[in-house]
Amino acid sequence: MSDACGSAGDGAILLIPLMALMQNNSGLFDLTGKRVLISGGSRGLGFAIAQGFVEAGARVVVASRSPPPDPKLFHLPVDLADAGQRTGLVDKTVGLLGGIDVLFHAAGDQHRDNAERFPMDRWRSMIELHLTAAMDLSQQAARHMLEQKRGKIVLMSSIVGFQGGLRVPAYSAAKHAVIGLVQSLCNEWAGHGINVNALAPGYFATGLGEAVLNDPVRGPQILLRIPAGRAGRHEELVGPALFLASDASEYMHGQTLVIDGGWLAR
Repeated sequence: MSDACGSAGDGAILLIPLMALMQNNSGLFDLTGKRVLISGGSRGLGFAIAQGFVEAGARVVVASRSPPPDPKLFHLPVDLADAGQRTGLVDKTVGLLGGIDVLFHAAGDQHRDNAERFPMDRWRSMIELHLTAAMDLSQQAARHMLEQKRGKIVLMSSIVGFQGGLRVPAYSAAKHAVIGLVQSLCNEWAGHGINVNALAPGYFATGLGEAVLNDPVRGPQILLRIPAGRAGRHEELVGPALFLASDASEYMHGQTLVIDGGWLAR
């Protein structure tokens, strides 16, 4: 009898903290009141993420060349591949929102060509947009976040950050480098309350992967390799993005979260 009571008692000891944990963590993904800057959030995956953040309670500024088709989003017009136009972008966000809690660098571009004839002007512009802008905006955001001893920085990598890709040398080089940048920034800023991580999407029907998925030759080849058997839907990236921007990822530093339908597992 004492053994039975002991078992029941042990179960109760475990159950009560678990129930309390579930109640206390119900708002882990809540972004109410959070002030967010998303670069490149006017279309594609960036726009889906921006809308998801607003639905989670955040106030969101989108920095992009064209305005996002959602009046709930603030807009700062900027060509993110132009270093001069990026100057003071985070300060402008702080002026609009009163501060910054989350930076999400989602801006991207793609150019496909054989390596031996890849245009060097496109190489430079893509490295500028995907990598240099990521460092520039992270640096700008960190100056504010270091003062408040808290913040989230999320950079966009890709599954091509783990592979060479095909006819995308600039994109592959930049996305590999973003993964290294996230680790480097983590080593300096994690101890100051700033989480720096990356999101690495696979092939999604919306965004930079749309053109290759619609290619009559490459599209079917790509889908055959994805264990899930299909491309991702833009809304399927919102949850992982919310995780990285919210308190749910508080102890996650320097990591790259892959959302690829199993592509890298094959």
